[in-house]
Amino acid sequence: MKVRNIIVFMIVFLMSTFMNVSTIHAESGSRKGSIQIVYKCRNELNQEVNLSDAKFSIYQVQYMSNDTLTWKDNFKDSHISLEDTSAEAREKQAKQLYKYAQKKDISCSLQETNTLGRTTFSNLTQGIYLIAQEGYVESGKSQFESAPFLVSIPSLVDGSVEYSVKIEPKAEWVKPEQTTPSKLNKSHIKTGDDTNISVWVIAAIESLCIMILLYKNKADSL
Repeated sequence: MKVRNIIVFMIVFLMSTFMNVSTIHAESGSRKGSIQIVYKCRNELNQEVNLSDAKFSIYQVQYMSNDTLTWKDNFKDSHISLEDTSAEAREKQAKQLYKYAQKKDISCSLQETNTLGRTTFSNLTQGIYLIAQEGYVESGKSQFESAPFLVSIPSLVDGSVEYSVKIEPKAEWVKPEQTTPSKLNKSHIKTGDDTNISVWVIAAIESLCIMILLYKNKADSL
């Protein structure tokens, strides 16, 4: 009788353990995350300022399916490998993916930073996301932009698995474009002395007439 009770207890224990593990796995697979962007820069006085009204777009590049990252349909033909997870490789991958997204006109979600230079993309399923700043943002007399970047949900932050990820993009100063002067009209091009040519022509004709008259008078007097 005791042996039977022990067997029943073990069966119940194993079944409950299995159910708990399955529940935890299901919850982790369906858990949503968020990406908060904190966008700041240094102004001309080397003061830290918040960059408001900066537009950021977000694309889901890969999603989690059966514990495996799978390409989204609109990115699967990009032929860009994400196996290298180094910072340098991720930066290159993000630029390539953003270029591909623009070329294929892939739809995205767009948000702007508030007065604190913050915006949050919420309710994100597990996977890899591409985030890019659209255009540049002005602060004082300067303009700033950041390079595209990739973010994973969840991410490993200081040894902990985080579903709410905070990112601080590096704001780069945008060099003003050099304005090339338009082609000058030929009538505006100086070729030396800008004295009116017609004045010289008239003066030459008058001189010639005077010389002819003098010569004629001299001939008549002979």
